[in-house]
Amino acid sequence: MTKGLAERYANLQRQDYVSRDQLQEKQDAVLDMRLRGEELNRSLLTVRAESTRLRAELVELPFNQSKQLADLRRRLAENQDRLIESETKREIFITSPTLGEATAIAVSNGSRVDSTRPLLSIVPADAKLHAELYLPSRSVGFVRTGDTVMLRYQAYPYQRFGLQPGRVSSISRTALPADEVMTLGNVSEPMREQGPFYRVTVALASQTIDGQGMHERLRSGMQLDADIMQERLPLYEWMLEPLRGIGKRL
Repeated sequence: MTKGLAERYANLQRQDYVSRDQLQEKQDAVLDMRLRGEELNRSLLTVRAESTRLRAELVELPFNQSKQLADLRRRLAENQDRLIESETKREIFITSPTLGEATAIAVSNGSRVDSTRPLLSIVPADAKLHAELYLPSRSVGFVRTGDTVMLRYQAYPYQRFGLQPGRVSSISRTALPADEVMTLGNVSEPMREQGPFYRVTVALASQTIDGQGMHERLRSGMQLDADIMQERLPLYEWMLEPLRGIGKRL
């Protein structure tokens, strides 16, 4: 159509019915219409391609949604597994191999745990307690197995509950350094300079404490003081004993 219009105007111009300027104007208009037509064709091709792509996506949409949903479920399951693992590591349940009582608990709720130190001790329900004494070397020389020991439990004042008897059952053959005994909490700081120490084990005459209407079972870890009763002599012999020593030296 545009080509035929341009040819008619060219014939009219050759017959001098239209001017050259009018002919140029029509030719420019024809060229502009041709360019616009080509642009419209390109736009049409673009729209058709986009339409084809959208149709393909529409066909794949259910599959993609299922795939995305499956991926979300997988990630959720992985997160739940990690959460369960974290909870498992946060709390560890330890079952005691024997029935007993937890004593010497060194931690409290929320405190940090030191893997190099025990958290607590478990005393078996049927276990018999014994006392451990730590004697400096200058005091252990005349202590013998079987010696009577009178114990004063710090938790039960002896003025009200009396002295509790026991007997020496064993004496260590080697001394323990003062620092090692201090870490056990069995020797006070002022006694550090008297070390090293020998451990003396005392068998208790009773596993309970009686008095003031009370009947209490002794607990592991209780602190106590002790007097070891050694050789029994009449009073006059104790008075004469220093003189005997002097006579021997003379």
